[in-house]
Amino acid sequence: MPVTMGDLIGAKLKAIGEDELAGTVKMAHAYYHARPYPQYPSRSHWWDAEAKESRHPRVVLPVAKLIVDIGCDFLFKRAPVLRASEEDIQEPIERIWDANELSSKLFALAQQGGIEGAVVLKFSKDVGDPRRYPISFLSPLHARFYWDPDDVDRLMMVRVQYCRERTDGVWAWYREEWTAEEYVEYEELPATVLDVEGEQWLSRTNRDLMAAKDRTLRRQIWDQVMKPFARGGQLNDAAAPGERPLQVPEPTGSPWRPARRSQNPFGVIPFVMIRNIREYGTPVGQGDFWDLLGSAASGAGLLDKVNLTASLLDLGNQASADPSWFFKNVQNEDLPTRILPGGVYSLAGLNADVLKPETGAAGMQRPMQEFLAKLETLAYQAASVSNIDTSQVTGLGQMSGYALSLLYAPLVALANRKRPNYGQDGLGKFFGLLAAGAARSGDRDFEAVEPGDPATWQVKVEWGPHFAMTPLDRQMELANLKAAADLGMPLKYLVKELAKLYGFEEPEEFEREAQADAEMRGVLSDLRSMAQEALARSGIQPPPRPEGVMTAADGGLKMSGRMALGEGVGGG
Repeated sequence: MPVTMGDLIGAKLKAIGEDELAGTVKMAHAYYHARPYPQYPSRSHWWDAEAKESRHPRVVLPVAKLIVDIGCDFLFKRAPVLRASEEDIQEPIERIWDANELSSKLFALAQQGGIEGAVVLKFSKDVGDPRRYPISFLSPLHARFYWDPDDVDRLMMVRVQYCRERTDGVWAWYREEWTAEEYVEYEELPATVLDVEGEQWLSRTNRDLMAAKDRTLRRQIWDQVMKPFARGGQLNDAAAPGERPLQVPEPTGSPWRPARRSQNPFGVIPFVMIRNIREYGTPVGQGDFWDLLGSAASGAGLLDKVNLTASLLDLGNQASADPSWFFKNVQNEDLPTRILPGGVYSLAGLNADVLKPETGAAGMQRPMQEFLAKLETLAYQAASVSNIDTSQVTGLGQMSGYALSLLYAPLVALANRKRPNYGQDGLGKFFGLLAAGAARSGDRDFEAVEPGDPATWQVKVEWGPHFAMTPLDRQMELANLKAAADLGMPLKYLVKELAKLYGFEEPEEFEREAQADAEMRGVLSDLRSMAQEALARSGIQPPPRPEGVMTAADGGLKMSGRMALGEGVGGG
């Protein structure tokens, strides 16, 4: 029997890949913010023989952050343009875009996708909000998508669930569920009655996990459950204005109780998941540096090797700067505990001496620096990122767009993979659903939309070139247009190409002005010929034109008809 959307409401189901995704996303955040150790100590460590313990890297290079940020900046260096299929809804969509300040949030959108593998967009309707349709960014951990098992492209339900701090200082679990027909909001639950995933009862026996040896689990329970109440949060029936009182249900069956169940006013599920990178076997998406993290089975990843090498190099530098000294044949009773540079010491004993052993660190600095540089380069190459030191590139300002595309070929390839995900399948699909939902909810700005006809609410996303046109590109394009004109290319097409070349926002207006200017040039040329013929008949020689002065007939200046005619007849 096939599963219906109604069957999913309140069902105790996990989304595909939910458990694995949670662990990967938390790990990715730790590496992006340069705090992976000691949370993940088994991935990269060395044995300290003197301390008889395993130590993790003390230096964490921001390689993961650079990989994500460089890719985000290149992807949205130029914001895409949204084109609605119906002209009547183009302006309302632009108003919603501007009201939500999405142009300034595109970097954050791609940043979240680069770390978490995906980002979820949600729209809602609030007449009292200046934005009218507020747009939210959600983590794939907080918005769980449920697809039809027989049709992976058919979304059946979205469940939003997360732990939040209420206005009364109490932490509580929040849940809502959306299908195309229904919207269900549940009673909030105190953070202390559920586990860190919000699924299982946290009984007194489970609270004993606080004493478990698993430090990660203890940290999660403390951060999400116990920490708020250590700050003084209380569970009271009296709630802050706008907040419902929290009730602890009986620990039988499902802890979730529906608070409000209504018809979906939009007729569509108001969520779109933007997958950062689509890869086989990852239903949600792939982060920019996930392949560099390693796993419990494979051990340390490439980022761990980078951090380990940097830490060992740092230890070698410290050993060279502050070496250990050894006393030989010294019989002093008051030996100094530390030898200071420039210090004078008196040693007693036959052949007494102070030795500075060779640690080998100084001789290994150069090879380790080169090895570290190779590891970093390999990490950037594996993530398809071009981290180029522009100071080492000569003639960068004189390069053409084609040369720049070759120089930044990995970034161009990565951006081309991401553009369909963030563009047509992401922002385009999202604003199309928003238009359909707004029309179904009775918004007059979207009267031209037929919710049952996707062609009326389709939104296309147009991307510009990866690189702005350089002066060299413009010179080459002008030469090509001149050659096309010599071959007989119609003037109107040349004018359109010129408008594109110089970035005129209204090519039609440019074409009309160019046509009028061409006609005026023709009239002035005829008048100049007539004036010269009249002067020749009268026997009067026109005065010589000053050197370097161009007239309208020469095609070099654009001026009024009176000035051009006056110059053509000798200024009379």
